[in-house]
Amino acid sequence: MVLLFPYFLKLVIFLTNHLLGTTSPDILVGEEKPYISRYIANAHTMFNVINAIIFLSILPYLVKVAT
Repeated sequence: MVLLFPYFLKLVIFLTNHLLGTTSPDILVGEEKPYISRYIANAHTMFNVINAIIFLSILPYLVKVAT
């Protein structure tokens, strides 16, 4: 799972830049990063959605194992 984290970050940056039109998360405006909260929110949302898709796809197998 740790091996996939850099790719996940690249996905978050790509989707946030292209879908929402924000700039890079490293841009400083008055010694602050104004868009970093948007990147954190998108990363959290994508993490939850990806996990839901994974677990929903393996749910039938988990039910068979449990019964």
